[in-house]
Parts: sequence; C-alpha cells; structure tokens
Amino acid sequence: MTAPAGAADRVALVVGNGAYRHASALPNPPNDAALMGRTLAGLGFDVIQVIDGDQRALLNALTQFGRAAQNADIALVFYAGHGVQVGGRNWLLPIDVDVEASTDLPGQAVRAEDLLEIMDASGARLKLVFLDACRNNPLPRSLTRGTTRGLARLDAGTAGTMIAFATAPGDVASDGTGANSPFTTALAHYIRQPGLEIRQMMGKVRGAVYDETGKRQLPWVNEALIGEFYFAGTSPTPVNPTPATPPATIPTATAPAATDSDSSASAFALAEKIGTVAAYDAFLSRYSDGFYADIARAARQKLVGEGAPAAANEPPAPEPGDEGEIVVVNTAPAHLDPPDYRSGACVARTVGGSPLTYCSSSVLDPQYGNRYGPGNLTDGDPATAWVEGVGGTGTGERILIKFGSERRFAGIDITNGYTKNRSIFAKNGRVRNATVKLSDGSSYDLPLSDTMNVLRKRLQRPVTATWMELRIDGVYDGSKYQDTAISELIPVFAD
Repeated sequence: MTAPAGAADRVALVVGNGAYRHASALPNPPNDAALMGRTLAGLGFDVIQVIDGDQRALLNALTQFGRAAQNADIALVFYAGHGVQVGGRNWLLPIDVDVEASTDLPGQAVRAEDLLEIMDASGARLKLVFLDACRNNPLPRSLTRGTTRGLARLDAGTAGTMIAFATAPGDVASDGTGANSPFTTALAHYIRQPGLEIRQMMGKVRGAVYDETGKRQLPWVNEALIGEFYFAGTSPTPVNPTPATPPATIPTATAPAATDSDSSASAFALAEKIGTVAAYDAFLSRYSDGFYADIARAARQKLVGEGAPAAANEPPAPEPGDEGEIVVVNTAPAHLDPPDYRSGACVARTVGGSPLTYCSSSVLDPQYGNRYGPGNLTDGDPATAWVEGVGGTGTGERILIKFGSERRFAGIDITNGYTKNRSIFAKNGRVRNATVKLSDGSSYDLPLSDTMNVLRKRLQRPVTATWMELRIDGVYDGSKYQDTAISELIPVFAD
C-alpha cells in the first residue's frame, strides 16, 4: 500500500505504564505513550490510549482495540513499560501486577503474543507492533531464575505484519535520561517524515538509537510486509497535508511542511544536544507551536524540576504531556467565571453524591416524544442523549458542567454518540475531537474514538477547578443526520 489510509481505517492502541505499585517505577513510559498518541493522532489514527493502566484497563482496551481494528487498513500497537520473558514467552505488565511466583503471570499480565492474535483475528491489512518494553527486570529476585534479560524474539508469522523491539531480543533497553526513551524519541520523529517507506524509516530509527545510546542499544525488527507503506505519504511535500476533517485545535493534527519540519527538527536537535533551559527557551522563542515545541517544553520542565536555572524573568513552562489522551494546551492560574449560555438550557443534577449543574449551548427540538436536553448526560440510559440543536454538524457547540465549589477534577467518563442502538449510533454524528476547558484557564485537547463504549479519560494529576466546558471541534459524520450527540458525560473527581 503506497498511500495513507483515511482516519477511520487507521486504529492504534497506545499504552504507557510507569507508576507500578509493586515493581520499580519507570518515569518515561507515560511520556512515551503521550508522545506517540499525539503523533499517531496527527497522522490520522483513531487512538485508544491507556496511561498507567491496571490489568482491567489493559484488558478493556484490548477488547476495544480488537473491535475497532476489524477490517481496518492499519492496526498498530505501541507499548512502553515493563515487560518480562519467562520460559521464552513475553509478558507485558499492568501497573497493579504483584507477582510472587511465575504461575501468577497468566492471571495478572498480558501475553505479547495475544496482541498478534487479536490483530490477526481483526483482518487488518497492515499489522504493526512497537514494543519499548525491554527495560530492567521488575520481578522479585527469587523469580529471576526463570527469566531472561530483555524480551524473547517474536516472529511476524502472517503477511502484512511488522514487529519492532526497542532493542535486540535478550537485551535491555534504556529508559532514557530525557523526557522520553531513545527509541520512542526516534520513532516519533521519523514516523512523521513524508517520503520514508516504513522499512527505511525503521532503519533511521535503528541508527538514531544506536548512536544516542553509545552503540549499546540496537532496535530489532521482524517483518513480513507486502508492498510499501508510508506513514506520512510518499511525497516529501504532501499535496494535501490537512485531514479531511481536521481537529480544530490539535497542533499535531496537520503534518508540517517539509521545510518547516526539517528546520525545527534541526533546531530541536541542537537544543537537545546543549541540554540547558536556555537552549530550549531559544528554540521555543522561534518555534512556539507544533510537535517539537511540545517535546521542548517537556524537556525544559524536566530540567527546571531538577533544579536547572531558568532564564531570567521567564514564567514557568506549561505542564508537559498527553495525560490519558488529554493534551495540555495552555494554563492560567486564576478561576474564571463560567460561560453564560443565554440561548441554551441548564439543569441541576446530583451525580455520585455531587450536586452539579449541566448546561448546553443548544438543544435539538423534541421529536416523536424524545427530548435531547443536557439532563440526558447523567441518567445512565443509553437510549437517551444530549443532541445539539444548530444547523450543520454541531462544531463549536458546548456543554458546561458547574461543580458548585472547588473540586479536584481528575478527568471524565464519556459515552460518545447516540447509543440507543447501533443503527441510531451510525445515523447521527459523533464527536471526533473536542476541547476541554477548566475554570483555572487550562485547556486540553480531547480526541475521541468512534465507539459506543464508555471512554475513560484521566489526567495524570488532578486540577483544582469549579467548572469544566467541553467544546465540539470535529465530528464523525452520521450516515443520515447531521445532528451530533453525546449519551453520557460524567466528571471524575479525586477528592
């Protein structure tokens, strides 16, 4: 295949596990998953993302991924975190794994081979696996007799499959000294470059990691690909780099032109080599938006957190990262007054013992006895939904949730679309991309999968806020109606 597939035909499962409860913590996998999630979303993938997932979260994500990948053009899995090899079998470890004997692994961990079986069963034409999971052995010392350094070789047994390890089978990969691992840094960089066929791209990744690690780490690839594939298109300068339905505020949704990408990449490489706050400040003064700006801010914040002096009179950089598919865009310290939806509707609800007020900027008029107000967002009934009431697809329409007092906002549970049944779900529009804004002035990009399942979006750290607002930025078009719907929207608090 020589041309990029449409967004609906590219599905990715991205996992980053670092906050292990009974094993050594890893600082970078959540950052690695955040970086890859943004990168793949910018290349048109529907991303199912898990940050610091326990066993239940991983299994749920695998189920959702398997369904979404049915007959897709591309099914991709990226995993960063602990992985172990026991008896020649590879296991990927959720953050709640607590292994006392090797027999515990089947009940607590995920077999890497299961990923391949799910992808094979999906019928996806191109199946790609990237494993940045060859770090130090996290198992108790008493169990190391049955384990082997690194991960065991995985064979691409079916046509159209490629498997890439961060290092060779049996070796240990570096977690990295920066915000991301060497493997993920190189992969996220080269995967966005137009004109790189996937085999050539992995060659560049291998060379970059080998050089970065002082020739100690050499990524390994096993592939049975048919034909050619280009993540970012075959032309060095894409004819139409903007997706057909672009997310309105996601900086990574549109790949930069080759000249801008090359210049910013070179400048970022120089700043990274110098490795000081001042170097990243100089980079950000010229390249304030886009892919490398996100990485530069994360690297700068890490240096500041380690005590490196910031430039004089410079305000602190925004918090880095893509936290559970929610990407920090900007921050401001004070609470703002909630928006006033004069033409919309408001309703008071008690959710989980919390008194909340739901408002919407518009509501579809009642039809056939059905009502579509914001109260439907909390009733737990898939046969009801909030439906926007403006002409067109509803882009720009908003939902406001007022908390009534300061709360530690940790994320949302959202059921996308009108989930009364599969037919109604397909006929009405669903939210593809949204922006979540909080009362402290922070705003977050929120890409959503096109699924009837509950999507659980979490921040790595709760934010104190008095209200949240969700704005629709892009939609999955309905097959019959332009109306866009959301069935459930529940804020999650950490207090």
